[in-house]
Amino acid sequence: MTPKHVTRPQFVDEDSGLGMDSFDTIQEEYKDQDLSVDIENTQIINRDQDLSVEIDTQLTDTPCSRRSLFGFQKRQRRDCKGSPLTKRRKHVTPSQKRIQKSLSFGECPTSKSPCTSDQSEVLQFMERVSLKEDLVGDGSASHSLPTIPGKHADLKSITPETVTDLLVGKYDEVIGSYQIIDCRYPYEYEGGHIKGAVNFYKEMDVETIMSSQGSHEAQAGKRHILIFYCEFSSERGPKMYRNIRKADRSLNQDQYPKLNFPEMYLIHNGYKSFFESQKVFCEPEDYKPMLHKAHAQDLRHFRAKSKSFTSGEKRKKASRLSF
Repeated sequence: MTPKHVTRPQFVDEDSGLGMDSFDTIQEEYKDQDLSVDIENTQIINRDQDLSVEIDTQLTDTPCSRRSLFGFQKRQRRDCKGSPLTKRRKHVTPSQKRIQKSLSFGECPTSKSPCTSDQSEVLQFMERVSLKEDLVGDGSASHSLPTIPGKHADLKSITPETVTDLLVGKYDEVIGSYQIIDCRYPYEYEGGHIKGAVNFYKEMDVETIMSSQGSHEAQAGKRHILIFYCEFSSERGPKMYRNIRKADRSLNQDQYPKLNFPEMYLIHNGYKSFFESQKVFCEPEDYKPMLHKAHAQDLRHFRAKSKSFTSGEKRKKASRLSF
């Protein structure tokens, strides 16, 4: 580095050589200064490079990703050898995909479940149900009533006409007994319901329904079925259907896939649709909607009860998920 303003010595004759000794001395002094400055700059640069290398090494060697010191960007995770880490995906075979798609609302345990005595029987049942969708819940036989595609893919739906055929005895050769469950609120049930239906709308009624199996006389070669409905079969009826199946699975978890109620149905579009086409099979022959103006107070009362039951179930699920 040479100073900007250097005053050269004054000579009488530039070619005479006078004053050259002093000029040479000045040049040597400036060369020494330039050399010391270059050495200091080189040392500073080397220190910066060493520091950057140490920082890069620390960030690369760490197993977890860290943010950059300057750009706040996530760095790719690397192993101890510096190779990038990739997340491995769990391999699922096509048959496993069919099984998971066909079985409904967690009713089938996995192959790792300790609650089953013979895992080979469970796997055979899962494969059988995945290949034939018309089987009842325990896979023992096909459904005795004709089903249709409904609002809920995991539930079996039937038409109001099929329910009427059941009431008049068309299926007596196959079905020995049945129970029709009205899942609406009491004021709706009293305003009009399907003949012979019973009113269960609370979650605690699941225990009552499960315990009612013993009251139905078993007939050789004939079945006992459950039929659910609410006003539109959109929420309350399907919810009771699922709760019964869940409780049934829990009760028979050591004997999977056995069920106390393997065959259950949901009336498509609910009581409203049934009343419109099969009014003579209702008692009384009337239809009271849930949002009836005269029962606004009753609606608030029963909805509050339903919410308390639902919140209690959510708390149970949350406690099960906590570690």
